[in-house]
Amino acid sequence: MMRKPALWATLALLGLLGAVTALRLFPVAFPLLAVDIEMDRETALEEALALSGKFQWDPTEPRQAASFGQLDPTFQTYLELEGGGLEELNRRVSEGLFSIYVWRVRHFAHGVVEEAEVQFTPGGAPYGFDLLLSEDAPGNNLPPDQAREMAMAGAARDWGVDPALYELLESSQQEQPGGRIDHTFVFQRSDVSLGEAKLRLRLRVAGDRLAEVTPFAHVPEAFERDYQDTRDANNAIWLLGTIVFVLLFVGIAGAGGTIHLLRERWIEWKTPLVWGGIVAGLMALNVLNALPLAWMQYDTAMAPGVFIGMTAVSAGIAFVVLTALLAAVFLAGESLLRKGFPDHLQQWKLWSPGVANSTPALGLTTAPYFLVGIKLAYVIFFYLAVTRFFGWWSPGGSLVSPDMLATHLPWLTAVSSSLFAASWEESVFRAIPIGFAAIMGRRYGKPWVWIWSAVVLQALVFGASHANYPQQPSYARVVEIFPTYLAWGVICVYFGLIPSIIGHFIYDLALFSIPLFAAETPGIWVDRIIVIAVGLLPVAIIILARWRQGGVSEAPEWAHNRAWIQAPSKEAPEVGSPDTAETAPSDEDEGKPAAPPPARPAGPAAPAWARLLVGALGLAGLILWASTLRIDDSPRVEMTRGQAEAAARSTLETEGAVLDAEWTPLFSLVSGRGISHEFVWRQGSADDYRDMVGRFLSPPYWQVQFVRFQVAPEERAEEYLVRFEASGDLLESRHVLPEARPGASLEEEDARALAARAIETRLGVVPGAAREISAEETVLP
Repeated sequence: MMRKPALWATLALLGLLGAVTALRLFPVAFPLLAVDIEMDRETALEEALALSGKFQWDPTEPRQAASFGQLDPTFQTYLELEGGGLEELNRRVSEGLFSIYVWRVRHFAHGVVEEAEVQFTPGGAPYGFDLLLSEDAPGNNLPPDQAREMAMAGAARDWGVDPALYELLESSQQEQPGGRIDHTFVFQRSDVSLGEAKLRLRLRVAGDRLAEVTPFAHVPEAFERDYQDTRDANNAIWLLGTIVFVLLFVGIAGAGGTIHLLRERWIEWKTPLVWGGIVAGLMALNVLNALPLAWMQYDTAMAPGVFIGMTAVSAGIAFVVLTALLAAVFLAGESLLRKGFPDHLQQWKLWSPGVANSTPALGLTTAPYFLVGIKLAYVIFFYLAVTRFFGWWSPGGSLVSPDMLATHLPWLTAVSSSLFAASWEESVFRAIPIGFAAIMGRRYGKPWVWIWSAVVLQALVFGASHANYPQQPSYARVVEIFPTYLAWGVICVYFGLIPSIIGHFIYDLALFSIPLFAAETPGIWVDRIIVIAVGLLPVAIIILARWRQGGVSEAPEWAHNRAWIQAPSKEAPEVGSPDTAETAPSDEDEGKPAAPPPARPAGPAAPAWARLLVGALGLAGLILWASTLRIDDSPRVEMTRGQAEAAARSTLETEGAVLDAEWTPLFSLVSGRGISHEFVWRQGSADDYRDMVGRFLSPPYWQVQFVRFQVAPEERAEEYLVRFEASGDLLESRHVLPEARPGASLEEEDARALAARAIETRLGVVPGAAREISAEETVLP
């Protein structure tokens, strides 16, 4: 049937029509964000360095790092669901009202606290900046009003801010240990309607220097909590799918099936290890490829050479771990399918000389390209239907892995991620359960019931395992994925795993490469050509084999699963070669365990002196470890959990709280230790440490938190939190309210007086013994 020209012509036509339809309707089914990427990494670095020189930012001779990514996913989601939809979002972005994606460039230097981060829009316009200054850095202090005027004037002059559009919302100030006073001002735009979301601007003045210009958005707390309900439903389906996946696919089918085949000597391990190493090697190279991104998280207290070395070690560890993991998965999947489906071509020999030039190899390699076109069309029409007729929601077509544009070789990220996902997921989600089911069916009867049950189950589990995407309804991803991966399961049953791996790889490569084709930056065409060439590589292998060796209609007998034999002795010919094909086990012998290999003689016991040496070294290590232990005289916890709950309820009731049955207590016992403990212990004396624990250093404490679950999402923000010292003394009592809860609005002096009274009455600090160093104002809805 698969050799009929009419069938192939129909498949090719459908695949071509599907691909063309997907290209034309993709922006309709998945409306893309308005992201015109005209700035590349090198330009971002150059522009940031120019700004650093213009404003004399520290450090003066910086290292640079850059990343490109989404600024605020929650804000985008809110605008799509509550603020007018994606069309309105794109219109606002096109107007320059705000940016969803930004380039971030970091300026830093080893051993220097001061650093700068500057942001650019995808088009290359400066968007904002933030300076990190030492707390001891000096500055000429300004009064609040003068600092605010200076900040807004600088933002208007150098960062395109129109002062007429912004109203002051919040302000705060903080005195740094070096005596410098930093002022922070938050402004809000009142001329723009984005539902209940607000566009804001944060300006910070350090002494007499503008140190921050940051545009940002405030999303209503009620929306965030309501949206989290949807995400929880997504994650619940994902969790269920993952549990089934681990228990059935990894545990029973994967581990159990592999152990069974090991006993029968039906395992081929060398080729899976090689392929595992290839895929793992690409992923490890990608870790090094992303080093420019890793510098964004670099701690300047660490030597750069150590940081690079740690990155290289991480790449090495990733290579070793992934090689072992992938080899085990490839080994299990291929072996189970080989045992379960003897008529298939051997997975590892499909592109071997004498096989790659055959008609079956041509079909198994080229058909997935047509099927991907059909799959793309299906996905397009699926989302067009469910969004228009059923009101389902999927986030606007955002860029997959946009940070690849900030790596050395962006194409490597797309290729390595796609190959890893395709080879790993097809082996563990399809090959292992379907191959295991075929073997069980042959052993216990009704093989097709076993096989088709596994085909349906793997499609359901695969869909559930990908349900943690932000979509509504929560099961949308399962409904979308089930038909396509049911089809790939059927293809695996009849033709093996190679077609589904190729199809999965091409599909993922198209998605991961979207940033490369969305960008209009110099030199990006090189990455595009490489991605296209890699995507066509499987077809190129087949064409080259047929050109060199000539096409043949049938694959040789030795290339089929039924011709595979166990690993031979050193004198035996190569496994799977034509010379060994006739020695393959017959149908009568299939399933019978092979004779066990002869037992190895036990090696000589270790000499007595070696055992004594190991024991002595172990004892010395224990003594050395014990000598480094220290007792820091921290208080020991004497309060039980029941006592903590009773004391917390009593404390809150005294303060006027009413805790009825809907309030649920949550408990945690916290050590309280942190960097401040380490500082006092090293820099002071034991008496200093004991004197500060419980006063300025957090002791071990019980934390009792009262929350409500069976209320509206926005009301779940309310909670009571009480902390008790180890001795049972009250350490802290806090009542957290939803941001939209009505309440009084005090003037600054009234709030300051209230705080002063609390310091005196609740902490026992006499007036004048404490000095105010900061005051922060926050305006809530």
